[in-house]
Amino acid sequence: MEPWISNTEMRIHLGVSESTLYRMSKKGYFSKGTHWRYKDPLNRFSNKVWKKTAVDQMLSQPDNVLRRRVKRK
Repeated sequence: MEPWISNTEMRIHLGVSESTLYRMSKKGYFSKGTHWRYKDPLNRFSNKVWKKTAVDQMLSQPDNVLRRRVKRK
C-alpha cells in the first residue's frame, strides 16, 4: 500500500507553489478521500496528506476531462 505524503512533498513532486496547490484543491481538481485526506481525520484543521499516484493519474488526463472536473462557480 502506498504511503500518504505531506503537502510539501506533493508540492515538490508537482513543481508548484503552496498557493497553487491550495488553489487547485479549492477549484475541485482533487477529491477528498481519493487524492487527499486530513492527517488527523477527526480534525479538519490538521494538515492534508496526499496519494501521489492518484494525483498523477488525474493530472495525466486530457485537458477536456480536467476542465469538466473543475467546479464552476
